[in-house]
Amino acid sequence: MKILKDWGAILKINGVKIKGRDFSGVDCRGHSFRGMESYDANFSNGNLTDVDFNKVWFIGVNFSGANLLRAILSNATLNACDFSSANLTQVNLANSRLNLSSCAGAIFKGAILENTELRQADLTDADFTNSYLRKANFFEANLTGADFTNADLTGATMPDGTIHD
Repeated sequence: MKILKDWGAILKINGVKIKGRDFSGVDCRGHSFRGMESYDANFSNGNLTDVDFNKVWFIGVNFSGANLLRAILSNATLNACDFSSANLTQVNLANSRLNLSSCAGAIFKGAILENTELRQADLTDADFTNSYLRKANFFEANLTGADFTNADLTGATMPDGTIHD
C-alpha cells in the first residue's frame, strides 16, 4: 500500500478542487480533505481510517473497497459515488447526501446517518447493524438484502415513501 507523503505532519488538503486524482490504494489515515471539491477522484482500496471529509462536495468519486473506519463525512455531498464493498464502520455521515450512489455490500456498522439522503442509492446487501438512521431518506433506494439489525430507523423515509415509526 502506498503511503501519502506529508513530511512528518498530518496532511491537510482543505478546500482544494481536483478532478480525476488517483488516490487508489493510498494510506491516508488521519488526513484532512475537509471542504474539498472533486469529480471522479479514485480512493478505491485505500486506508481512509479517521480521515476528515467534512463538508466535501464529491460527484462520481470511487471509494470501492476502501477502509473508511471512523471517517468523518458529515454535511457532505457524495452523489453518484461508489462505496461498494467499502468499510464504513462507525463513520459519521450525518446530514450528508449519497443520492444515486452505489453502496452494495458496504459495511455501515455503528454508523451515524441521521438526516442523510440515500435516494435512489444501491444498498444491496449493505450492513447497517447498530446504526443510527433517524430521518434518513431511502426513497426509491434498493434495500434488497440490507441488514438493519438493531438500527434506529425512527422517522426514516423508506423506498416506497412511507415514514418508519
